Amino acid sequence: MNPNRLHNRHSFYKYTTANVAKAVLDGQKLRWSVPSRFNDPFDVPREILDSVDEGRLNVAVVDRMKALLSNPCLPNPKHHSPMTKMLLRLFSCANANLKGKLLAINEQCRHEGGVTREGLEAIRKEWRAIYDDQRIVCFTESWNSASMWDRYASGHTGALLEFACLDHLDSSLLTAKQVNYTDDPLTVNTPSGLAELLFYDAHFAMTRIMEEYTHTKTTDWAYEKEWRIASWKRPHEMGDYSDYEFAGEELAGITFGAQISAQDMLELAWLLKRRYPHAKIWKASIDGGRQIIRREV
Repeated sequence: MNPNRLHNRHSFYKYTTANVAKAVLDGQKLRWSVPSRFNDPFDVPREILDSVDEGRLNVAVVDRMKALLSNPCLPNPKHHSPMTKMLLRLFSCANANLKGKLLAINEQCRHEGGVTREGLEAIRKEWRAIYDDQRIVCFTESWNSASMWDRYASGHTGALLEFACLDHLDSSLLTAKQVNYTDDPLTVNTPSGLAELLFYDAHFAMTRIMEEYTHTKTTDWAYEKEWRIASWKRPHEMGDYSDYEFAGEELAGITFGAQISAQDMLELAWLLKRRYPHAKIWKASIDGGRQIIRREV
């Protein structure tokens, strides 16, 4: 098994229109997009942490500092900020008298938000600076979702592409991460969760923030059963998209939609025969039992 593999899935699916499927097969490339192009208004927003109350955040930082005074231990030590490293060293060797003085100073900061305000704005500024550099490609684990066929495959007139997760290719598909669906606040959008991140260096904090925003959606979208791979645009790239090549071997198959035209099916079959002779071909149909079925062509 490839050491970079993050899951045990054999393959993922991507619903497309017939024309997009032709472009993908002909160019042997998948489109990775900046998150501003997503259709969910809550999904990886351009402005983050806008609902965080600075007063409550400051209280959370003070409470976390108080806990560290009693137990100067914090996970992921190599990612601690310089200030955190210095404080933890001080707390570790402080006697009872010094700890009492530090606790009193800490309590005086309970209603002063200057430091947390600066930290909060620094995170927002960094996020805005890197936002348009993000590139994300989305897949699903479901091939027979009527809603997905309707929304992303042009009312069942498109196609479904299947991509295999092949260990020997060191494929980026091995690093796909499952989207978590919840209506609870993001951890990084809560005072306690964000306060924890302020004790770490900027890169570590931003990675954690990005991870949660990228892989969390509301339960309205749970039917998509989505998986994502996140990356960055290359230095020379412009615009909202990047078309990245995949290995021909990764295309495991295609399923034609139940309402696909004969012409589109013929053109796609020709592309498959010419470029991906190993790929399986399926045809979907609407079953009387209110489900989508498929048969191999």
